[in-house]
Amino acid sequence: MKAINKCNVWAIMLVAVMSIGLVSCSKDDDNGLDSPIAQKVIGTWYASDTSINRYCTVTFYSDGTGDLYSEYQGKYRKSDAEMTGEFTWSCSGNKIKTYGQYVYIDYSDGTVDTDYDPEVDYVYNESNSTLTGGRYSGLVYTKR
Repeated sequence: MKAINKCNVWAIMLVAVMSIGLVSCSKDDDNGLDSPIAQKVIGTWYASDTSINRYCTVTFYSDGTGDLYSEYQGKYRKSDAEMTGEFTWSCSGNKIKTYGQYVYIDYSDGTVDTDYDPEVDYVYNESNSTLTGGRYSGLVYTKR
């Protein structure tokens, strides 16, 4: 009788441990995209720095991907440089982390640079619904 009880206890413990393991491996938990902050971040954000004629748009999609477009307008307000990129993103608290590939084109001298898998951080400010950080420090993004 004691042997049967020990087997039952071991079976119950094994099922419990495996259940915990399955729950903790959920993909949604790893990237935080179901969090309230992440849900507020999903969409297109815009920032500009008119003192240097830089404009930037970043879009966060609900599937954890996104894209970026940035333009620098030099003398006579014609585009002298632009950056485009695609990334994946995650959310932890009010911090947004992106990892992606970016291409930078400088039209004034014809150079093209690529930047693969850089980590870029944004911070969501709940009090005024803005994002700060990103590829260019000092920019404040508002949702469009």
